[in-house]
Amino acid sequence: RIAGDVATGVPMKALRDDHTALVDDHAVFGVPTFISGDEAVFVRFMERHAIDDIARTIDMVTWTNLNEFKRTRIPK
Repeated sequence: RIAGDVATGVPMKALRDDHTALVDDHAVFGVPTFISGDEAVFVRFMERHAIDDIARTIDMVTWTNLNEFKRTRIPK
């Protein structure tokens, strides 16, 4: 049944429409991008699946005083 639903093209159109709206409204350009109200933040994590990191990121989305924070090297 799932393959049949996918074959209709409806899910792809929904994904395309949602993506286009997020690009237009929030200038989204990559994943993961966290959105809260009018704020959108692209994040590149050092480790995947670290729930504490995700929670901390969500708390920081509305902190607008920092535009970019990037390590010059990956920590060993």
